[in-house]
Parts: sequence; structure tokens; C-alpha cells
Amino acid sequence: MLNVTKAKQLKGKAYDILSDAQTLNENANSLEGVAQGTTATSDEALKQKAGNDDRTPGTLRYLAKELYDAANALSGAVSSGDDSAASSLATEVGASEGTVGKLREKLKELAAASGELTTPATEVRNAYDTVSGAFKAVQEQNNPPHNKYKDHQNEYQAVVSAWEAFNKVYNADLKKLAKDLKNAVGETTSSGLQQALSNLNTIGTTQNAEDVIKKFNEVAGKYKAVKALESTYQAIIDTKSHYDNVLSKFTDLQRATKLKAEATNLSGKAQSLSTKAGELYTALSGQTVAQAKVTALKNAASKPSPENEKGLKQLLVELNNLRGSALVAKAKEVTIKFEGFSPDSVQSTYNAVKNNDKAKQQVSQFGAVKSAFKALQTEYNKGKWKNISLRSTV
Repeated sequence: MLNVTKAKQLKGKAYDILSDAQTLNENANSLEGVAQGTTATSDEALKQKAGNDDRTPGTLRYLAKELYDAANALSGAVSSGDDSAASSLATEVGASEGTVGKLREKLKELAAASGELTTPATEVRNAYDTVSGAFKAVQEQNNPPHNKYKDHQNEYQAVVSAWEAFNKVYNADLKKLAKDLKNAVGETTSSGLQQALSNLNTIGTTQNAEDVIKKFNEVAGKYKAVKALESTYQAIIDTKSHYDNVLSKFTDLQRATKLKAEATNLSGKAQSLSTKAGELYTALSGQTVAQAKVTALKNAASKPSPENEKGLKQLLVELNNLRGSALVAKAKEVTIKFEGFSPDSVQSTYNAVKNNDKAKQQVSQFGAVKSAFKALQTEYNKGKWKNISLRSTV
């Protein structure tokens, strides 16, 4: 259950996040539009997923070649005459795209077909069924009482992985995956993340904030399903740019939601450190060297101006009002301000105070500074700022 304060914080970010969500919806809609077919194995879908050649990862033609290589390697590893299942699997896939009547040839023919697709697509589906049966025979040979591959598990697992990779793409409905993501984001007038953000922006209750979190998690799940087919979307000329747009905008949405939520919490901790440093400064009356070190820490944590000397708190507040590449650039400034090697970073100035004997003699005030820094450091590390992907966006 969100408390009222956190609900208000999320409400303050809703408008900016809504813009990213709207663009993600549009990008997912475009991706849905260029993905072919009405089902995963419809004629048009199979033709699109077949690809232009057998050299491009993510296409069915490439994955079929990988399956042949794995099955052939397993067959070669087993003693001659001791196994026919792996050999049969390799045969049904086809040694090349010129092997007549086999899966690889049928995929090539479908990829090259124009006009009527039913015949070549049906032949691909039939060849797939044959290969599927051949793979099951290989599985059976691995199980008791046969145990044919007990001494060749690396080769056997390579076959399993190759089949699963091929099967995943063969049965993937690229259009539906994009549609599911689009619908999860939704419009402002339909059930989805956009509507939840709109309601939070205009109404702003705790329940509205909880709805946003729930809907964002649903979007993340649908995005994960799309990203699982990344190599396939990127291998298809018609879908590549649209997929890249979806990837970029979801990253923006995820980054904005994460960084802004963390920035709000972190800025409060930065101000607390600055305040405690100010109290230590007062306690050090007359100790000019120690006071100078404490002042540097106070300003590193929070200082409104000048522009090139702003404190950590001010950078975090500015970050909350930014989007896209500007947000990313500001996040980089935050990480440098906190943990950079420059003498005016929070970490550097704190170390200078920590190592000053006069400052440490003020046990109460120094202890408060130490606790405030630890709280700030814990919040910073919890958010794993330096591990966040800070890829620039256009």
C-alpha cells in the first residue's frame, strides 16, 4: 500500500511519463501493423519469419541451419550404427537449402514465393511436423532405457537448444505480441497504463498511484515477451526499425519512472546531509581548516548556485523535470556529483571531513553527519545508479 506522500510524488511525475507512454503505444501499434499474418503459423507470418537467407540470426532459415548442424554433430558423435534418430533429424531438416523436399528447402521456397502462398506455406508446415516428430524420437533415445547419448550430453543439449530456438520463432505470433504490448499501454480512454497515468494526473489518489504501478508492471511483462523475439524482429527488414523504436521508448519509460522515483528520495537525503554538515560547521567555530572541509561537503550535498557548482540535491530536482536524452545526461551528472573523483564530489568531500581530527572531535555533530552520509549512500546504492543503462536517446 502506497502512503500519501509517495502517491503525491508519483502524481508529480505522471504528466511526463504519460508522454513516453503515448509514444510507446504509437510505436507498438506501428510494429503490429508491419508484422504479417493472422496467427503465428499463417502463410504470411511464416513467409516473413523465414527471412531472406540462412545467414541472418533470428530467421527460421538461419535457425533451421543451426538445427541441422547440431543434429549432424550429435549423429557424428555417436558410434556408427548405434543411433539413427539424430541422423534422421538432420536428414529431415536438410543438409542445405538445396536438399529436395526437406524443411530448409521449403523455407527457402516460401521466402521466395510471391502471390499465392498457401502451397509453399503448407509444405513448410508439413515439413515442420515431420521435423518435430524426428526431434521427439531423439528425445526418446536420450531417455531410459535407451540412454544413447549419456556420453554425449553436450551434443544432445545443443540439439535441444537449437530445436527450442527454432520452435520459439516458428510458433511466435509477432503481430499479437506487439498488439498485446500496445493494448497494455492503452489509450487515455481505455484500460491501460495511459489511462492510469491520466487518472493519476487529474485525480491523484493513492489508489490511482497503485493502479499506475500495476499497469506499468503489466506493460513490462508484455514488453518482455516482445523482447524475447528481439533477434527475429531485428532480422526482418519490415519490423526492424519499428522494433527499435519500441525498445528505445520502453527504455525511456522505464528509465524515467525509475530515476524520477529514486531522485525524489535521494534529494531528501542529500538535503539532510547538507543540514547536518552545517551544524558541524557551527560546532567547529574558530577551526578554519576543518570548517572549510565541512563547507565543501555541505555545498556538495546541496548548493543552489552557481550553475557549475550546484549540489547533488539541485541536480536531482532538475532531473525530475527532464525527459529523454536530457534526463540521461542529468543522471550522469548525478553519479559524477555523488561518487566522482573530483574534489567537490559528495564522496570526496565526505572523506576529507571523515579524515579530519578536529571534525571527529565534535562527536555528536560528526556522528550526525556520518549517519546522514550513510543514509544517502545506502539510498544511492539501493537504486544502483551507476548500473542503470544510461544509453543516450534521440
